[in-house]
Amino acid sequence: RHAYQSHYQVAFTDDGEITALDVTFYSNAGATADLSPSVLQRTLLHAENAYYIPNVRLRGHLCRTNIPSNTAFRGFGGPQGMVCMENMIEDIANTLGRDPLEIRERNCYGVDQRNTTPYGAMVTNNKLPMILEELRRTSEYETRRLRILDFNATSCTHLKGIAMTPMKFG
Repeated sequence: RHAYQSHYQVAFTDDGEITALDVTFYSNAGATADLSPSVLQRTLLHAENAYYIPNVRLRGHLCRTNIPSNTAFRGFGGPQGMVCMENMIEDIANTLGRDPLEIRERNCYGVDQRNTTPYGAMVTNNKLPMILEELRRTSEYETRRLRILDFNATSCTHLKGIAMTPMKFG
């Protein structure tokens, strides 16, 4: 049983810059609303995660079903929105044949511009671009990624992966 389903369409350039996003979330609210409206609201407020997207349409539907209500749990709806966005980032990277971290960095909220959320809030004191750059360097991300690609190319039974995933919450 899934508490959330989503359907999305995303537009992006050949460089991986996201230019438009249209997402509909379907929340399995169960037999009673409980906190479902507030949880879905939080999902919508976190749907773009840490990325500036100039054209956004977000919709959410509470689906009444014949099971017990789904109430708030850790994250209160935020992770559901962020996971959907991160799946889009992975899809864009796969489509373009690029590293997902490159797509993440290209679309992060900016410091002095590209810092307005879809709901009009300003992202202030944004340290994320600097943090991602420092983590990329200090974690030896590129070296580790190349080793993983080599391993995966020769392994018949196991796959490895690596990711750095930013997050805007609250």
